[in-house]
Amino acid sequence: MGRATGKVALVTGAAGGLGRSHALRLAAEGADIIAVDGCTPVASVPAPQPTRRDLDETASMVRALGSRAVAGQADVRDHGQLEAAVSRAASSLGGLDIVVAAAGIHGSAHADELSESGWQDLIDVNLTGAWLTCKVAVPHLVAGGRGGSVILASSVAGVKPYPAMAHYVAAGHAIIGLARTLAQELAEHRIRVNVLVPALPESIPGRDALLPSAAEPRDVSEALLFLVSDAARHITGAALPVDAGVLAR
Repeated sequence: MGRATGKVALVTGAAGGLGRSHALRLAAEGADIIAVDGCTPVASVPAPQPTRRDLDETASMVRALGSRAVAGQADVRDHGQLEAAVSRAASSLGGLDIVVAAAGIHGSAHADELSESGWQDLIDVNLTGAWLTCKVAVPHLVAGGRGGSVILASSVAGVKPYPAMAHYVAAGHAIIGLARTLAQELAEHRIRVNVLVPALPESIPGRDALLPSAAEPRDVSEALLFLVSDAARHITGAALPVDAGVLAR
């Protein structure tokens, strides 16, 4: 029996990157997956964003592991879209036990050169999107009466500052504060709330100096699996680094 057998997990940002990694790792341990992604471009982000085909591919990969999957296209910035997608999927799969708010974007510019849209887009996706994900998902956890686990995504930039990343740093710090507040508010329902603090190769200034290396998505997903499992039943309000020692330097 897997460590997530019998659980239903919502994962945002599931069309690629860490979101897909988390969804597949949870599925491999027996969880059924609600895979959500906006699958639309973000105006201030030049890098291509995942597509609906990518989201459907994640769902197919989950099913290939023997778990059920429901894919829902919804922008985490849009409460109505998100609520509809999560409610439909939770009803189809029989509830909700795990929430993973992994949707996020990156950007780089000095604070005085950062555009207003660049600031707002990142805050809306990374921070407001995490809050809205909890807003629509937590009532399903409470209604289930089984407790549950919520994981928010920050980064090492949510613990220490980096230049040319003011919006990303601000959102990352705020996510940790949000999680700690939710941990207090939801404790009476036996719902734990924690934060993953990864340092991925593409997101760390000076990464070539790391020893031995930055974390890879699979490393972060292993930490997530621990936090949502019964092995972490006494851990809440924590920010867990998965950073190859970045924060210790």
